[in-house]
Amino acid sequence: MPLKRYIAPFFFIALTLVCADSLRAQWAQVRPSDSSRLDAIFSFGNRLFLGSEMGTFYSEDSGDHWVNTMIGPSSSFAVIGDHLFAAGASRISISLDSGKLWTQADNGLSGRYYYIVSAGTALFASTFPGGLNLSMNSGSTWTPIQCPIDPYPNISAFGTTVFAGSFGRVFRSTDGGSSWKEVSPPFAIYSGDVIPPYTFRIDPKILFYRFRFGLGLSALSHF
Repeated sequence: MPLKRYIAPFFFIALTLVCADSLRAQWAQVRPSDSSRLDAIFSFGNRLFLGSEMGTFYSEDSGDHWVNTMIGPSSSFAVIGDHLFAAGASRISISLDSGKLWTQADNGLSGRYYYIVSAGTALFASTFPGGLNLSMNSGSTWTPIQCPIDPYPNISAFGTTVFAGSFGRVFRSTDGGSSWKEVSPPFAIYSGDVIPPYTFRIDPKILFYRFRFGLGLSALSHF
């Protein structure tokens, strides 16, 4: 029996291991030393922002050095024009200078947990308890929105369209939350929350949903 029949499988395994090591070598940990669980990562201008249980940080050199913003933990970020927003436990903050100085932008809101997205010039905040809220003036004032999913919908936005989802059901609004249309994926999901910020789009015509037990997609034209 030819010797190469025995050598080929070992050569393939060795090549696979070398390639795997090469790919791993391209990654390096760049998280702040005083951060724990990472909840959000966001880029704005030349800065990379990171939200964690220990605080909100930004880096201007691709993660080599980090600055603590001192606004506390953040679980989501959003942008409207040159206004940067960060939301965390019982707090929404706004920065007008790319993250150096922050002021609160949650007047009138109540709840223990906040999650935000921007859709055009609209800023949406999902709070628990408290449900879905809308601000059209960069967080100066907030208006409660009737949403088919209460009290704490998971939200995402593409352009001026906002999506709200939970327990396998997804709704879409194109008019600032005044009306909603159900656009749930056409497959059964067992206890499948649409988990922010993992409802996402990576193609202009495809919407991807990440669920607790899987991943789904749907063409946006079907909405």
